[in-house]
Amino acid sequence: MPLPKAESATPRRLLRDEVYEKLFEAILQHTLVPGEVLKDAELSGWLGISRSPIRDALLRLAEIGFVEFKPSSYTRVAPLDERKVIEASVVHGALVEHSVKKTFGTLTAEQVASLKAINTDLQESAGPSDLALTLYKYFHQIVAFTGNELLLKAYRENSPLVLRFFAQGQPIDSEPGHLITPLNESEFRTKIQTLTVHAENGDAAAGYEVTESFTRAMRSAYIDNFCARPVG
Repeated sequence: MPLPKAESATPRRLLRDEVYEKLFEAILQHTLVPGEVLKDAELSGWLGISRSPIRDALLRLAEIGFVEFKPSSYTRVAPLDERKVIEASVVHGALVEHSVKKTFGTLTAEQVASLKAINTDLQESAGPSDLALTLYKYFHQIVAFTGNELLLKAYRENSPLVLRFFAQGQPIDSEPGHLITPLNESEFRTKIQTLTVHAENGDAAAGYEVTESFTRAMRSAYIDNFCARPVG
């Protein structure tokens, strides 16, 4: 029996990743809302693909806390977990602060151009859900510039939880009588615009200062919203 051509494996791999990205974005942007039951047949019809890459994508999304399973019962979009969001915000802050400090003095013209392009999309983004997705891509790019795969893996596992909360864009009930409020979109857009200027100027110290104030404000907002529970 002749072996299949090597290129036949490539579309299957790319399809798997494409499905993951579509579901990732749908959950991050609250197109698929917390608690929503995910049925393979419905997702297959929506995405126009077979169930196999969908199951693979759902398993990967469970690893970052976007999806949860109950055997023989349901697969659903994981509810927002207050403690996990706070803890992830600490990791997110440390990752992006380190990455800015390490890379901003040595960025190539091509790397700066990529950040400027994402910043343009960010400034033009419509509402908190689009802004959250673009923020994820912006900081993902900066962490990738370090060339450190472990940092990038940690970013992919923690930062989505942080930005998923931000993407909701409106107050929600966390506990009786306790509203969780969204973060300040305008402030974040201004900080990213300033950060991009520092990237272009190769000013790592100024970039770190802006990033640290950005992540500190984000952590404070989460901790304030979630009843100031202690974090490590």
